[in-house]
Amino acid sequence: MGDAIQSPLRLDGCRLCRLVIEAEPCSNLGGGASDFQLGFDFDVEEVEPTAFRVLLGVHATRPDGPAAQSLQRIEVVLEGRFSVPLDTPEETVRQLVPLNCFAMLYGVARGIVAQATGLTADGCVWLPSVNFLAILQNAAREAAEAQPPAARKATPRKRPSASRMKRGR
Repeated sequence: MGDAIQSPLRLDGCRLCRLVIEAEPCSNLGGGASDFQLGFDFDVEEVEPTAFRVLLGVHATRPDGPAAQSLQRIEVVLEGRFSVPLDTPEETVRQLVPLNCFAMLYGVARGIVAQATGLTADGCVWLPSVNFLAILQNAAREAAEAQPPAARKATPRKRPSASRMKRGR
């Protein structure tokens, strides 16, 4: 693979922090994931100048109503440890972290959910593809709107703080 397309971002380790598959008894053998509503929690912490700890929580729930399928709630939380080489320009790091970190962890989460749901009455559930750029932009907009109007004018526009858990949809 050529240097031009290879990312300097490395996933050095990943661990499953939480997995919840909530199902009700159901006679329906088969179903899909299309009616799940998705939500996300995320956190990024710079642990060293070139290393990051990233948490991604994925929450999939079915709306209230008659349960046509047994799966009602899926939750997975992953922690990833990422790094970049010491000589990586700051602008490149800002382009990669957190967006690519979330995309990489979500791919892992999709595989875990598919494997864990494979023997449920609904069958294997594949979480849908998502646009993390839109999720992060929505989270930044919601954080800005949550500030009092005076603080919005006085505070320069920046990325959401990486020091606390956030929720995105």
